[in-house]
Amino acid sequence: MKKKYDYIFCDSFSALMHFYKIGINKSIPVITSSPKILSLKNINSIDLYKNWNTDKFKKFQKSILVFTLEIFKDLNKSKSFTREESLLAAIYSHRYHNFLLKTAQLNGNLKKKKFFL
Repeated sequence: MKKKYDYIFCDSFSALMHFYKIGINKSIPVITSSPKILSLKNINSIDLYKNWNTDKFKKFQKSILVFTLEIFKDLNKSKSFTREESLLAAIYSHRYHNFLLKTAQLNGNLKKKKFFL
């Protein structure tokens, strides 16, 4: 890969290994929340949640659970959606919130850099 990136944003070890194999520069810092990637000394990794503590994670998990259940219950009550559709909407709203949480961790100076996702 000939493009120059400032950072790699990746939580998948297998995806990262694939891109290393096809030529992405191994010296590019990898911003991740993956325990496996963070634990390997041969990967230049940065903990996405380095500024978070256990209490913050617990608070987020509790709030996202209530939110996800509310979406499921509200949609499931509706005659417009099947139970399966309500469940899928709740799952994807949960995933979307996790994505928002991850992107919110990027500080201002990182927002102007080139990322490989």
